[in-house]
Amino acid sequence: KRISAYNYYFGAAPSSALDLVNSVIPHEEDIDDVALRAMSLAELQGIRAIIMSKCVKDDWKSSKDGRKLRPEDVNLYDLNQSLIMPLTKDRNCAFKELFTSGASTPTYYVSHWWGESVFDFIRCCEYHAERAHANRQHDLGTDLGSDPSQSSFNKAMGLAKGVLLVCDIEAVVTSRIWVDYELYRTVRMDANLDIVIHANGSPHLIAANPLPNESPYQKNKREKNFPFGAVCNKLLSVELQDGDSSQEIDKIRILNTMIDSNPLDCNGVLARVEKKDIKDAKYVNDLKLFTTSNAALRAEMACKSVSVSLSIDGQMYDNFYGFNLLEIIRNDKMRESIMFNDLTSLDSVTDSVFCTLVKLVGPNVKRFEIDVKGCRNITNKAIELLSLPGTLQHLLLNLGYARNITNEDLIKLMKKIPPALVSLDLDVCGFKNPDGKYLPERYGTLLVELSKHIPSKLRQLKFISTLDDEDGGLDGLVMFISALPPSITSLSIKFEVWTNFKGHMIVDIFKSLPSTLEEFSIYLYDGDYIEDDHLSMVAEEIQRLDRLRDLSIHSRSRPIDGQYKIRDFHSVSEVLSFAE
Repeated sequence: KRISAYNYYFGAAPSSALDLVNSVIPHEEDIDDVALRAMSLAELQGIRAIIMSKCVKDDWKSSKDGRKLRPEDVNLYDLNQSLIMPLTKDRNCAFKELFTSGASTPTYYVSHWWGESVFDFIRCCEYHAERAHANRQHDLGTDLGSDPSQSSFNKAMGLAKGVLLVCDIEAVVTSRIWVDYELYRTVRMDANLDIVIHANGSPHLIAANPLPNESPYQKNKREKNFPFGAVCNKLLSVELQDGDSSQEIDKIRILNTMIDSNPLDCNGVLARVEKKDIKDAKYVNDLKLFTTSNAALRAEMACKSVSVSLSIDGQMYDNFYGFNLLEIIRNDKMRESIMFNDLTSLDSVTDSVFCTLVKLVGPNVKRFEIDVKGCRNITNKAIELLSLPGTLQHLLLNLGYARNITNEDLIKLMKKIPPALVSLDLDVCGFKNPDGKYLPERYGTLLVELSKHIPSKLRQLKFISTLDDEDGGLDGLVMFISALPPSITSLSIKFEVWTNFKGHMIVDIFKSLPSTLEEFSIYLYDGDYIEDDHLSMVAEEIQRLDRLRDLSIHSRSRPIDGQYKIRDFHSVSEVLSFAE
C-alpha cells in the first residue's frame, strides 16, 4: 500500500519525470495537425511532477470556488488555469508543443472528463499506457472545428488503435456530451473500447481484449474487481442528448451531427431537446435517432458486463445491478458485432446460457464470437439448440476442452455453419484428462463433414482439434483442405494431439493446399518426427504456392525416453533454406 501511495504521487520513476520536465523549453516547431499532438505517458508523468512541485509552492487555487488546492485535488480545469494557459499564452500553442518530442501518432485515444483528479487520470493511463491532450486552449474553435465529425478529436480517434474511457467513480464523465459523442463514434467505427476507473486506491480496467500474457479466464477474474455496481446506473442508461458541454455551440453541433441535420449551428435541436414536447413531430423524430445512438452506447457496456454477470454471486445477465443486459443488447438494432470472449471455464455457463447468448445474434449482426472453452456444463444439447443466422460473416466458436460434446454431435454442428461466412475460427478440442489423453475423441469423419459445408466465400479459417483415427485420419484432412474455396487466403490448423501422425503426411498436406493461400500455419503434437527428406519435399510444394508469404510449421513428436523432437519454422524462406 505504501508503494502504491508513493507511485500515485510521484510515479515509479520520479527522477526520469523531473528530467523530462526540465527539458521542456520554448522551441519553434509547431504541430499543425492536431491529431498528431498525442502526449506520451512519460509526458503525462512529467505533468504530475510539475503539479507536485508547484501546486503548494505557488498557492494554486480551485478554478471553481477559489479554495487552496492539494496536488491530489487538481483537476484539468485547475491545471488549465494555473499551468497550461499561462505557459502557452504568448505563443498560442498546445501544451504538447512545449515538449521537444514533436509530432506523435496516438496509440490510444483517451476520452475523459476535465473534472476528474489529474493524478487519478495519470494513474489510470499508467495502468493502460496511452496518448492524450492535444488542443491549443487559446484556439479551441480552430481545433474543434464547426463539424464534430471533422474535429481534431475525431481525426485522432481514426489514427488510434482504440479508445480508452477514463471514468470516475460516479460516472460523471458520461454526462459530458463530447465524451458521449466520442463513445458513440467508437462504437460506430467498431473500434476497441477499454474503460478504466480509479477506485478504492487503485485503477481497474475493462479491456476489449486480454492484456499481454493474460488468458480469457484471467481477464474475467481481473474484471470482476471493476466497480460495476457504482457506475452501471450511468453507463447502462446513458442519454447522449442530455449531456452537458462547456460551450453550448458544441452541444448544438453534436446534436445536429447525430441527427444528420444541417446547418450544424442551428439551435432548434437544442430547444426541442430541452422542451421535450412529445407532440412536436420534429422532436419525436430527433428522439428516435437519439434512441438509436443511446442504444449503441448502452449495448457496448452491456456486452462487456455479461461475463462478469455470470461470475458474481447474486448477479445474472437478466438482472445485473437492476439492468437486463440481454434486453439492452437486443435494443441496439444497428449492432453488427457481438463478442463474448471471456466466458472460459465458467461453471455458470450452461447449455441454456450458451443458447440464450447465441440468440442475441440477429440478421443485422455480421460478427459473432463466443469462447466457452473449458465450460464443463456445456453438452451436446447446446449443439442441438444452436441456430445462427445465415447472413453471419465472421464466427469464432470456441468449444475447446468440451468434455460433454461427442464427435457425432460436432458432425451435426458442421451442418449449421452459416453459408455467408468469410472467416471461421473453430475450436472443438476434447477435454484433456490427467493422463494427457483428450476425450471425447475426434475423428476424420468430422473433417469430412466440415468439407461438405465450407462456405463458398470463406477467406480465413482457423481449426483446432485432436485427431484420433487409428489410420491417422489423413484422408479426412486432405478432403477438408481440398474442399476449401478459391476465396481462401488464410488457413491455420492445430492438432493438440495427433498420435498416429506419420512424417510423410506433412507432404500430403502441402500437396492439397490451394494455390490461393497467402498465410498458412500448422501445429502438430505427439506424432512422428518430420524427417529431413519430408521437409525437402515440403519445400518443393511450397514453390507451387507462389502467393504464400507467411508460413509456420511446428511439430513436437511423442516423447521417446522422455525427450521430444521438435520442428519449428516461421517463414517460407526458413523452410526453403533448410531444404537446400
